[in-house]
Amino acid sequence: MRATTLVALAASLLLLATSELAAAGERTIASPAIYGGGDADLAYCVVRNAGTKPAAAELRIIDESGTALETLSRSCNGTAQTPGESCLIEPGKMLSIRADTPTGFAYACSATGKVKNLRGAIYLGCCRMSAPSTSYRSSALR
Repeated sequence: MRATTLVALAASLLLLATSELAAAGERTIASPAIYGGGDADLAYCVVRNAGTKPAAAELRIIDESGTALETLSRSCNGTAQTPGESCLIEPGKMLSIRADTPTGFAYACSATGKVKNLRGAIYLGCCRMSAPSTSYRSSALR
């Protein structure tokens, strides 16, 4: 009887936790980690709201060891923001962040929030210290 009670309790807690997550509607979409090459010293993470209602999300650029990079610039619906500000992405508009990246490593991007109608990508390229390059590598968030 005791084991049955514990199993029932565990199942109830799992169901409750799952329903709370579903009610919140928050999910994460992410790109795979991509290597930008020897001169890739910038990363951009961009999501666009393809839906008909505003959507909230948080973006992160992550290195190959899972550490989030410091965000240097952020734009919400075409307006510059300070890193850490919240953004409600209007339909058809974008949220983007930029980070400096040490060369020779792989990076990924993630978006967490109401991501059902968000489409995005990470772009790695150069050059923060010289003329911009047209050679970027990118990967979609899924």
